[in-house]
Amino acid sequence: MTSPALLDLSQASANAMLTARTSKVISGFIRGHALDQRSQVVVTRAAEFLAGIVQGSLLVEGKQHVGFAPSHENLREYDRALSALQALNLVSQDASFADLFMSYRERLLRLAGGQAVDEEELKSLRQFFSALSSFFDSDLTRPPSERRGERVTPER
Repeated sequence: MTSPALLDLSQASANAMLTARTSKVISGFIRGHALDQRSQVVVTRAAEFLAGIVQGSLLVEGKQHVGFAPSHENLREYDRALSALQALNLVSQDASFADLFMSYRERLLRLAGGQAVDEEELKSLRQFFSALSSFFDSDLTRPPSERRGERVTPER
């Protein structure tokens, strides 16, 4: 049986890689590089990743959104996404994080679908994914003693 700690590290590693690759793809697109099929897959996977974060934010905020169900499954990712927003000074008292993450997701889907996305929106996405990647990277470099007891468990 695989240890929960190893699963957590594996997930943090996968998240760090996805968010870093997403930031890199968006940076390339801003510089004028076309999205090839591989880049479209990265952006689509990032949009799916954000869907999980949206579900966590709906749970925390007690909201509903058509097509999404609140879920506890991605609460750790939601927490890291909030940390990234704080690092970028994008947190305000009256903000709906679910709406913000949903707008990020929609921008990624437009980008993956070859539709126009405003350059400022792309820069905002790149900054978010870059900051988020650094939080997942820090999860990987923290000693196990600091990670102990951090596991988010669902209420039953």
